Amino acid sequence: MRISSFLEKDIKYFFIILGISAFLQFMFSEAFVFPSALPIHIPAEMILLRIGAVSFYIFFISLILVSLLLSNKVKALLPLSIVLIISPILAYLNVSYTYYYGIEIFIIIVAIMALIEATVKSDVKVVLLIPSGILVGLGLIASFFITFYHTTLYISYLDFLIFSAITFLVYTVFWRKIISKRSVIAYIVGLISMYPFVMFAHEIITNRYIQILMEMILPSALGITIYNPSHLLYLVYFLGIITFSIISIIIKGNSAAGIGYFMLISTVFFGIYGYLLLMYMLVPTIGYVLMCYNEMREENIIKYLSQKLKIKNQ
Repeated sequence: MRISSFLEKDIKYFFIILGISAFLQFMFSEAFVFPSALPIHIPAEMILLRIGAVSFYIFFISLILVSLLLSNKVKALLPLSIVLIISPILAYLNVSYTYYYGIEIFIIIVAIMALIEATVKSDVKVVLLIPSGILVGLGLIASFFITFYHTTLYISYLDFLIFSAITFLVYTVFWRKIISKRSVIAYIVGLISMYPFVMFAHEIITNRYIQILMEMILPSALGITIYNPSHLLYLVYFLGIITFSIISIIIKGNSAAGIGYFMLISTVFFGIYGYLLLMYMLVPTIGYVLMCYNEMREENIIKYLSQKLKIKNQ
């Protein structure tokens, strides 16, 4: 308990390590592996790939540590943390598919419990984060269908991504002060970070060759399925909005929400199609709990709703 309470005092530093390593492993390991297969010259490619590999191990260790610390607030995270710890061993066990399916069903059930627990223990503002939680739950259910029934949910994942991005943008704007010196700086930096996506969208519109490449690369890098190629521009624009929201809310002071949302968006679609399935079923769930971290307090959404009902009945 003493070690746990000691680490909790410095939990923000672990958030920073987790965020940096998550970004580096995504850029140079998870997503970079796709464009690196193209017949183009990338300066210092091997160095970047090594940075990505090292960052993945740092990300994995810091993810376990943060998950264990968050389990003090969200109890359902504890069994998921244990699964994370033993997950490297599971890859070397010669077990039947039935055994692995049992683990997957266990993860789905406990992960959904963690999503619900994190939500009900949070302030009423968590309503704006619920669409992101639904996106995670949808990914878990879709992974169940593709593993057990070899079929997928024929829905527009892009629509759910857009809904999640819009509500998180609103949450970012309304978190603490809408207008203040720090908020204005956050919005300016966020807009600057969004600008490359606008230019990238313009390049896709004007260059057919780039458009064809991006129709393959972007879905592969994010794991998302785009049923209509013309929707590629929507994906690029909303990736810009997501980047704006993440950068802005981190500068405004809620690093947990920004890092958690980045973890969620960068991994949630991989779990659906079985790419490193176990890892990518766990990371989005932990990311959502991290998003709710600064909203968890005694005056949670359940108490708020019960008070409203009492007033209405009176």
